Amino acid sequence: MVIASMQHMKYPCRRLPTTTLGANPVENPVDQPMTLRGIVQDTDTKAGRAFDLVVLCLILISVASISVETLPDLPPAVRSALRTSEFIITVLFTVEYFLRIATSERKAGYIFSFYGIIDLVAVLPFYLALGVDLRVVRAVRLFRVFLI
Repeated sequence: MVIASMQHMKYPCRRLPTTTLGANPVENPVDQPMTLRGIVQDTDTKAGRAFDLVVLCLILISVASISVETLPDLPPAVRSALRTSEFIITVLFTVEYFLRIATSERKAGYIFSFYGIIDLVAVLPFYLALGVDLRVVRAVRLFRVFLI
């Protein structure tokens, strides 16, 4: 019992197997295979942190490309590359949005949550293709930095 409590202090996030008298140890959830939900929703695993880091990098790249695209006298090749990157990043944000919905326990809860609305507002301008330039709204996704 003392060893288990000392191990818990050494690895505070790790769940240790528990036993009862005469019973086999309970399976350790840490040793279970990684699930899509674990990658997308959990930030306490390596895969979850890596997923969040990729999303954060995409946010920063998106904001930077939007900023660069406002510069006057950009060569057509650069403007085309920025539009291509915008398309790819928007598709990836859309995939991330639907993955978060699919893996959340309460789908409506995520959709109508603050971050769910921010994610939707970030990709809607691209798909609605309105005459108004609403891409700057994606900068609001930087609030996700505070989650990580």
